[in-house]
Amino acid sequence: MQVQLPNGDVAEFPDNMKQADIEAVLQKQFAAPSVGTDVAKSAASGVGIGAGNIADALNPVNWGHDLMANVSDLGQLFKGQVPNARQPSAPATQFMADLYQPKTEAGRLTQGGAAGATTGIIGGLPGVLTGFTGGVGSEAGGDLSSATFGEGARPIGSLFGALAGGKVGNAALNGIRGFTNPAPSPESLRADYVLAKNQTKNIDFSPEQVSQGLTQPTIDAVQPSVFNISDRIAPAALQDLQDFGRKGTNAYQLDEFRSQLGGDPLSSRIRDNIDTFTDSADVPTDYRDLYRRSKLARNITNAMDAGGSSVTQARTRLRNVATSARGSTPAEQAALRRAGSIGIGESAARVGRVPAAILSAVTGSGYSPSAGLGVYAGGRILDNVADAIARRRMNDALQIVLRGGKLPPQYSGFGALTGFGANSNNRGL
Repeated sequence: MQVQLPNGDVAEFPDNMKQADIEAVLQKQFAAPSVGTDVAKSAASGVGIGAGNIADALNPVNWGHDLMANVSDLGQLFKGQVPNARQPSAPATQFMADLYQPKTEAGRLTQGGAAGATTGIIGGLPGVLTGFTGGVGSEAGGDLSSATFGEGARPIGSLFGALAGGKVGNAALNGIRGFTNPAPSPESLRADYVLAKNQTKNIDFSPEQVSQGLTQPTIDAVQPSVFNISDRIAPAALQDLQDFGRKGTNAYQLDEFRSQLGGDPLSSRIRDNIDTFTDSADVPTDYRDLYRRSKLARNITNAMDAGGSSVTQARTRLRNVATSARGSTPAEQAALRRAGSIGIGESAARVGRVPAAILSAVTGSGYSPSAGLGVYAGGRILDNVADAIARRRMNDALQIVLRGGKLPPQYSGFGALTGFGANSNNRGL
């Protein structure tokens, strides 16, 4: 007995075999797998695909093959021919992808996410998470664009899906980080500073310690001819330093004296010598950075609040804060410069607002008042988007200062790269 199978082939069964037995065999062989089973197999397959991606990326044989292919393509261009589109060589990735094809939509999304997560493992846990969300987004975006605009739109939809998925993963990471390790407030930094500095009141220095370790070395280092100081009239700062050498002091009083010194060359020399003295005595000075950060954070907050609804005024005040900030870390300086400047996204939104305003006036002057109102509303939305972008840059600067000059992690681009890369090789995009 011949029976046509679901895949189109024809199978031979014994003539005396019962129909129920034939159906049982076919059901066992060709039944659709359960979603759970397909998801599990797809996840394992995705891990293999991601590992294949890494292996292909590190394989010098692939580099040479792609280099020769690109040279060949250039030769075709010089001849006036259009070379065929090609993907980077990925034999290991393709081999792993051929081992199992997902049978359900959930399986396909899982395979894409697992491939992106495995490829992203080189970026640690953040790379795994954003790689997974980027991989799922790449699959979903490709499917959506293919269903809407045709299969030819799949690559661009997959790319935008990966970008969106990476953003989702990044937001999740920032949410976890904010929950487990929230940024301190300027007030809490100030409180920590006061507590830490007060503890230095218990660190005493005898007159001999101050005289031999600070006062005399400072006086010996000061050359009146350099600072244009009269030998008969010693500056008040040196007099105070000599008093410490006669009476002794503690680390708290010494730091108070240090903080009141000016910016002239003599004061700078004294301040440097105090730092050398306290460092040699193992005096903790972390509180100074706490004070600097709390003051800088407060200045940033005041600049943002003083600007009110005007982003321009807030940005101007932030520039002044950046100029006057002393001892800032490179990350803080970069963040302050970024907050005080106009970014590409903000510029695009503000540029788009101008033609919207013009078009609103034209369409609303008798041609179509309702259209004019709609265009005007669109311009206002662009304006609000630009303000939101600017405010976010300012808040980023504040968060960096509160966190001790550490750059906030931005993994969305990495997640998009690994997610899209894993699925573009897998799906031949």
